[in-house]
Amino acid sequence: MIPDSIDHVTTDWLSEVMQTQIKSLEFIQIGQGVGIMGDIFRVELEHDDIGTPKSVVVKLPSASKENRDQGVLLGMFEAEVRFYRELAQQVPAGLPHIHLAEIESGTPNFIIVMQDLHSLAMVRQSEGVDLQQALMAADVLAIIHAIWWDRVDIQELLWIPDMIGPRIEFVDRLLLQILEPFCDAFAEHLPKKGQELLKAFAGNYLDINKILAKRSPWTLAHQDFRIE
Repeated sequence: MIPDSIDHVTTDWLSEVMQTQIKSLEFIQIGQGVGIMGDIFRVELEHDDIGTPKSVVVKLPSASKENRDQGVLLGMFEAEVRFYRELAQQVPAGLPHIHLAEIESGTPNFIIVMQDLHSLAMVRQSEGVDLQQALMAADVLAIIHAIWWDRVDIQELLWIPDMIGPRIEFVDRLLLQILEPFCDAFAEHLPKKGQELLKAFAGNYLDINKILAKRSPWTLAHQDFRIE
């Protein structure tokens, strides 16, 4: 049974997931403004089991119907859950431990219960990072890319959306829609020729990817990887 909201993530339900008796819980929403496809909560747990963490992170579909519909249409929810269930075990670094990842296929109904990493440093993409942090992030990406480098074109991985498919077509159209309001609001903050470059890119994202796809090995990548 997948809870349809954080209010239905109960002590009984989490006791079953965590395989220990959860006496009480408290949750707080986190990550607002960082992601739009899911609602994320840190859940504090009260229990007596020294082998069970005192908190977890729970991810549910966005409360916005428009975002939920988009997540289903573009296969975002299913891809994330299936990655954690079928592929994450092959990644030796850079991922939280997953206690549960479930979805009702073809619907926005999903839930992921994962390790709480709040003790690690949290950075903001608007503030940037130092060189060491940037290199650490690049190292994790390289590890993930290396695992599936030039070996993703197999039947078992056809469920993963590719970078020349409907999802990129959608983003390409979206870039054109938001181009003018973005430039009106942020043009003065862009580097020299930044606005010119953005206008050249918007509407051509798909074509650029198609060119790259013909000359580069394919691998598994995080389409929306950001430092935060």
